[in-house]
Amino acid sequence: MSWEKGNQDGRNKFPNINKEILAIEDEYLEEDQAKLLLYKFLRQNPSFFSEMITGVELFPFQHMAIKAMMETDYFLGIWCLDKDEYVLTEKGHKKIKDIKIGERVRSREGLNLVTDKWENPEQDGFEVTTKSGDSFKAKVGHKVLTYNENGSFEFKLIQELKDGDSIPIKLNTNTWGDKDITENSEINRSLYLYYMFGYVLGDGWVNQDGINYCTENMEVHETILKFSRRNDLKSCARQRSENLMFYEYSFYNREFVKWLESIGWDKSLKSRDKIIPDSLLQAPRDEICSMIGGLFDADGYASFLDTNSKVGLKNTSIEMLRQVKMLLNNMGIESNLRKSGEHESGPYYDLVISNDYDSLTHR
Repeated sequence: MSWEKGNQDGRNKFPNINKEILAIEDEYLEEDQAKLLLYKFLRQNPSFFSEMITGVELFPFQHMAIKAMMETDYFLGIWCLDKDEYVLTEKGHKKIKDIKIGERVRSREGLNLVTDKWENPEQDGFEVTTKSGDSFKAKVGHKVLTYNENGSFEFKLIQELKDGDSIPIKLNTNTWGDKDITENSEINRSLYLYYMFGYVLGDGWVNQDGINYCTENMEVHETILKFSRRNDLKSCARQRSENLMFYEYSFYNREFVKWLESIGWDKSLKSRDKIIPDSLLQAPRDEICSMIGGLFDADGYASFLDTNSKVGLKNTSIEMLRQVKMLLNNMGIESNLRKSGEHESGPYYDLVISNDYDSLTHR
């Protein structure tokens, strides 16, 4: 929930009344003074006033709605998203449960100040998935912006949505964080570090001894070596198959693994459950791009055929592909997420950036 003062004069005449009352040292007040203080207090504390008169304790969103009505020209936004849904803030993408009061979050009108938050774990909710693969979960009563056939926008309650409704997806917001994950550590910050993150997420793993990845592309290995040399990590290699160029590379350093865990890397996750750590989603744009580049070098593809040309990213982790799609949306890059097939360990998914031959060959 967020609300901000507009350009008109507000009616918030007594912002410091609670402190003013607490500062009174007199044991008794004149009747007129007491009445005036009570009036100011009740104007500033609608929840207390409502409970005193009706005996009903307001929910937080009811308190905010009433207070907003008492303040001229305020924007009021009420969100009922699942606690693990991401919202775009002035510091990058964050889960709504991690948003702090005082931060600013993106809305259709720009950045808005968060002034309150609460959790309602008991209420039922819905998950909405679009044809393009964008998805979100929200509680009953959450309002969703839809696009009508007549070309106008309309809010609908999430429980009233039906197949065929059109939901606009915001693209090219280009709002990024500036988080330095290496702060207060001895790790060297560079684009090579983020490239390594991306490649290991796509085709590598972390154990208690270090990080490991496989490749037959020496350019990939040389790029990751630039990260390791900047951090004094020694590389080991062993041949993985009869293909003389396919190697498994490892950097053994338990302190580095502890640092990875401190920034949210979960080394216990299997391939189908991998996710980008939340702290990395708050990085600057160039570091995000480097990480996505590593992911595409690990699991990406490009085909140029007259009948079926496309560029995309395949992975068994649908949650990680959703995160990548979210980042691409922020950059203004359209994509489609879909189930691609099945193998012995389960389904795998495809994030397609383009499947149009003309656009691929003329960009």
